[in-house]
Amino acid sequence: MTLQELKQAVRISEYLGVEEKEKEFFIHSPFREEKTPSFKINPLKNTWYDFGIGEGGTIIDLIAMLENVSIKEAVNRLRKLAKDTTAEKITPYNTLTKAISHEQERKGVNILTITKLQNNALISYLTERKINIEIAKYYIRELHYQINNKRYFGIAFKNDSDGYEIRNKYFKGAIGKKNITTIAGEKRKEVIIFEGFIDFLSYLTLKAHIPKKDFIVLNSVGLIKKIPHLHNYKTISLALDNDDAGTKATKYIQELYPYAQDVRRYYKNYKDLNEFLISRHISYF
Repeated sequence: MTLQELKQAVRISEYLGVEEKEKEFFIHSPFREEKTPSFKINPLKNTWYDFGIGEGGTIIDLIAMLENVSIKEAVNRLRKLAKDTTAEKITPYNTLTKAISHEQERKGVNILTITKLQNNALISYLTERKINIEIAKYYIRELHYQINNKRYFGIAFKNDSDGYEIRNKYFKGAIGKKNITTIAGEKRKEVIIFEGFIDFLSYLTLKAHIPKKDFIVLNSVGLIKKIPHLHNYKTISLALDNDDAGTKATKYIQELYPYAQDVRRYYKNYKDLNEFLISRHISYF
């Protein structure tokens, strides 16, 4: 297969998991969050152009940019896709709008690689959420995994059972056993409890450094009873979401530890700490 034939062998719409149309059409950019679609696909030429960044090209260019690889490696990956329509997929953008079932999470996932964060699409996702990338790299990894012969990747945050919370622009889920994440600091007299790791990273971003405190990330309010005993802490801060579930979880902890502080007052007009961060406010706690 020549290079020109290869560029037409796999449709950009198929690669991105969107329905192809007869004429040029727009979708939301896979490089960032946006309200108005600015990513144009030309099905006749099988090319793309992103008006938000002023760049475009063939499917090879798209693979290279999304997966943060060289053109040579992008060609190799495209050849694997073109070789067999049932071959393993390279992109996370084809079916991640559908939730992975618990059965798949438990049995059908094969972790391929765990590396430092380097993928442009994942970095863009965090940047859109105003997360400090350099601080985030201390706590998250880039995980590539396979489900039913299809390959995906996402931001991975490890829990205390060696499972992972997985995030990217299109997917929110978990791989392996669900559990909370505990992070020990140098001073073991203060602890802050967060609902999710994006809120945890938002707090660190607001602080612009890593405080010498302990942190607990629930990874789900449903795991609240897995929190270890907190009697050794002089200060307990609760930074959960401003919704019914967050309020219920906050009250549950305060019943056990009446001196626990509900710090949601600092972002009371926002859904959670990340929304507060995006609004460009300054942290006071």
